Amino acid sequence: MVLVNKAPSLFIYVFLLLTLVTTVLKPVHAVAPIHVAVASNFLVPARHLVNQFKLETGYDVVLISGASGNLYTQMIKGAPIDVFLSADSKLPQQLVKDDMALPESLYTYAEGQLVLWSGNSALQLNQHTVATWPHRLAIANPRFAPYGAAALEYLSAHDVLDSYQHRLIKANNVNQAFQFIDSGNVQLGMIPLSLLKVAYQKSKAQKYLHYYPLPNKPKIIQQMVILSRAQNKLMAWKWLNFVTSEKAQQYLASVGYIAQTSQQIAQQRVHNMQLKQ
Repeated sequence: MVLVNKAPSLFIYVFLLLTLVTTVLKPVHAVAPIHVAVASNFLVPARHLVNQFKLETGYDVVLISGASGNLYTQMIKGAPIDVFLSADSKLPQQLVKDDMALPESLYTYAEGQLVLWSGNSALQLNQHTVATWPHRLAIANPRFAPYGAAALEYLSAHDVLDSYQHRLIKANNVNQAFQFIDSGNVQLGMIPLSLLKVAYQKSKAQKYLHYYPLPNKPKIIQQMVILSRAQNKLMAWKWLNFVTSEKAQQYLASVGYIAQTSQQIAQQRVHNMQLKQ
């Protein structure tokens, strides 16, 4: 009789415990993730930041990657994007001008660096190489990718663009340009330093250290913005604040970007608050 009386109590206890656990976990899993469109050069760093963001907040982020120009076209056609991390500052600024994004959410989150790279360590890399290279040169398509446009600008500024007109291999985005060179299909190219930093951190292969920092290269200011139609603006702001945090900016500096200082972020915040008022 004693055992019969205790069994229901144990069942109720376990049921209540499971209900309590489910209730505690429910808010985290019930919140739909935000969708973040991210420029191709920033995909790997963004994945790292998403993992850290999820550890700190419990919230998830879905990344959609591509050349900045292609992502912008998808957004103006109605793609369900909440936040846009662009490699081209003009695109998020245009979204603000068109009332498609919140002006107070426009932030510079990093500055990209364009380098000359070859997987062939025997090939000497310097300014003379850019001027005299007789073979194909890989870049991202300048129509959609800011790093490709910066490469064209650099070649033009050094009066060698005409000589490359029929030897430029234009990849869909910077990741594809990196793959062309990494596979050996093209020996030389201009790509973001961040891709080489990340590749070296993963493999420790010396070929990823064989690059030439192009002097006087065009600035590639990368900016982000929250779309006006974002469904969960609270989480979008949490993500924005996380990307501009000192911890995230230190990580971006370690993977080849010129990070924003705390003072620069604070100045942008003041400017944006004035816009909101």
